[in-house]
Amino acid sequence: MISWTDILLVPVTMSFDCMTVGATDGIKEWNMKWWKIILCSFLFGLFQAFMPVIGYFIGYWIQGYFKDQKEIIVGWVAFTLLMLLSSKSMYEWINGLKERKASNSEEKAELETQSQTSKSNELTIGKMFIQAIATSIDALSIGFVYMDKEVGWAMSLFATIGVVTWILSILAILFGKVIGPKLEKWGDLIASIVFCLVAVKIVLGAYGIINF
Repeated sequence: MISWTDILLVPVTMSFDCMTVGATDGIKEWNMKWWKIILCSFLFGLFQAFMPVIGYFIGYWIQGYFKDQKEIIVGWVAFTLLMLLSSKSMYEWINGLKERKASNSEEKAELETQSQTSKSNELTIGKMFIQAIATSIDALSIGFVYMDKEVGWAMSLFATIGVVTWILSILAILFGKVIGPKLEKWGDLIASIVFCLVAVKIVLGAYGIINF
């Protein structure tokens, strides 16, 4: 039986992590071009839809081996990836802070520092893929949850998750761009904190401690 909770709430809920990270991307690179916005949000949606498909089809295989641990394993993998991103963002923020302090005495050095900081904040395609994978890997568990459903129904739900994530991620990035100019110097620090919080949220969710 099709549940409206599944159709309406699951896709929106699954997109929260991507929206949070997307908004952070907009803050860090507030002058982000449209092709980046579309590509970044598309990758969020693509992986958010693709991961449950993987989980759905491998669910039957792993349930006999890791029946009680599958969500925990997935949670820790996502945690590790996001903490790596958090550490990298923190390093870039500290490095940029040192460069800005060192360049206060010379205008030329300050301009060079701003250029370097801008480059460090630039969202590359590689970063897009890492973010998309890290924020969607916990969606594998959604595939496990619905592996008792018919294939057509499950695939429709997973596709809906992807489309909703894509649209909401675009809106989140645009929101980040609006407030980005005011928070540009703090972009990497905000990103580090966000990645860390999302990582902790995912691993706590894997243990059933939180459910949002």
